[in-house]
Amino acid sequence: MKPALRTCVTSEARQSSLSLKLARAANLLCTRVDVELEQQNQELLKSMNARTRLQLRLQTTVEGLSVAAITYYVVGLFGYLLKAAHDNGRMTIEPSIITAAFANVLAIIAAFHAAAALIHHWGLPDRMLVRMLPLNWRSQQRS
Repeated sequence: MKPALRTCVTSEARQSSLSLKLARAANLLCTRVDVELEQQNQELLKSMNARTRLQLRLQTTVEGLSVAAITYYVVGLFGYLLKAAHDNGRMTIEPSIITAAFANVLAIIAAFHAAAALIHHWGLPDRMLVRMLPLNWRSQQRS
């Protein structure tokens, strides 16, 4: 009877050992699957990050072109008004001189407006806007 009992005990120990090895193998396989999923997620996030950077670059380019287009059209309209005033004799200064000066002022105003919109959109702090100002304006603002 003892040999039969030892056989049962040995079989039970082997089954327990085999069950433990199987659990470890399953755990190792799950870990490997998790690692693969994490790598795929990391690659997906990298590609999303690259696309976001490209979209931001495109948006910045479009905003710059918008500033140029707005400046061009408003300066054109302003030039028509000045030419009409000059033709009516209400103005003696050449319209092209005033238009050229106005174009520079309008370009600066449009650029600051685009920067303010960008700051508002991205929620950047006001100190970022202050860094964009010329140096002599910064010292006046702190006073």
